[in-house]
Amino acid sequence: MSNKQLFARHACLKQGWQQNVLISWDDCGIITDVAIGAAQPNHQESVSWLLPGMPNLHSHAFQRIFAGMTEYRQHPSDSFWSWRRLMYAFAQHMTPEQLETVATALYREMLAAGYTSVCEFHYIHHQPWAHLTLTPSL
Repeated sequence: MSNKQLFARHACLKQGWQQNVLISWDDCGIITDVAIGAAQPNHQESVSWLLPGMPNLHSHAFQRIFAGMTEYRQHPSDSFWSWRRLMYAFAQHMTPEQLETVATALYREMLAAGYTSVCEFHYIHHQPWAHLTLTPSL
């Protein structure tokens, strides 16, 4: 495996802000070394400031497929329960292959935005639901 490196003039590490940090990682993206107080290697890619990646601690990737469909009331009786019925209807009909496609696209968007890990929650089940009855209990 080849090593990849990035030099940062300032980096936020678990020890706090450090200067002249050389970070190395392998082809799998695993950090292999963090050198504090390092000299910048010639022709090495560098940044002024480096922050840790942001975790997404609560994701429902499949909901991306119906984004934009429930942000506005279409009918005066629309509510949280209208949204929830739509969400379960999508969950009921999604295949694992469709979920993979949607989640892959979403995770690419999140990575481009700085998210580096995700905790995923699913409403996807092995068998289609025979009946969908959602009634709020008061």
